[in-house]
Amino acid sequence: MDAPLDLDAWFASQQSPATPFSGQLDPAFQAALAAHFATVTEAQCVFYHTVELPGGRTISGEWDFREYEDTYLGGFAFTGKRVIEYGPATGWISAHIAARAQMLTVFDLPIGVGHDPVPDLMSEPPEAFARSAATHTDRQRNSWWLVRNAFGFQANAVYGDIFDPPADLGRYDVAMFGCILLHLMHPYRALQRAAEITDEAIIVADLALAPRVGEFDANRSSLLFSPSPPPNGVVHWWYLTPLAVSNMLTSLGFPQITVTTHRPPRMPNAPLLYTVVARRA
Repeated sequence: MDAPLDLDAWFASQQSPATPFSGQLDPAFQAALAAHFATVTEAQCVFYHTVELPGGRTISGEWDFREYEDTYLGGFAFTGKRVIEYGPATGWISAHIAARAQMLTVFDLPIGVGHDPVPDLMSEPPEAFARSAATHTDRQRNSWWLVRNAFGFQANAVYGDIFDPPADLGRYDVAMFGCILLHLMHPYRALQRAAEITDEAIIVADLALAPRVGEFDANRSSLLFSPSPPPNGVVHWWYLTPLAVSNMLTSLGFPQITVTTHRPPRMPNAPLLYTVVARRA
């Protein structure tokens, strides 16, 4: 893979093969990805996480997880673990995990693809929404690479369909879902595919406050469909209670459950979040 990687062409070519998106963990492919994103600039990014860069300059994002990383991750000890992080967004949590884990792979949407929308909340034609969603996702992906380049942490990046991931994705000790189940049309299917390649624990962080139901009831195992109004609600498929997530993970072979609730200390007015840490028996 000596020639520059044409990402758009490569991902477009993966729509028909019997084993789509395979081969990405090949070191040559990872090197080509890193070269492609080596010169990404701040102007090309959308920041989900607030980032404090080496040298002290801060870039503001939607969520400020500084001094909150361990709490958000359920206090899990990542030292020596092989970790896959689904939906890494800007990469502030990726940097935290990579500094501790033996190995980190992040998994995200393919190049040029955005989140599936809740159909009746789209305010523009499907084709127009698909284009704008893909642009937003690609700019957020750029922010992950900018953070990786700035901090120099080591991580593999794989892009594909979370419901039908590459067959050669590998095996991991820990899988992490950071506030992405609410954005997925089929959250159980995503957990199921992660469980197939995870040996020790699955961690899920998500919203514990749904706009239409008030503070969550930890005694209910329920999903609320399309809980947020547009425009943000267009990719907010579900509100999942912690017990619902816990029951899903128990059914997938991870019955040892701990649940914590919390708010980012730098965001006192933020919604309440929860983290479920589920371990195999």
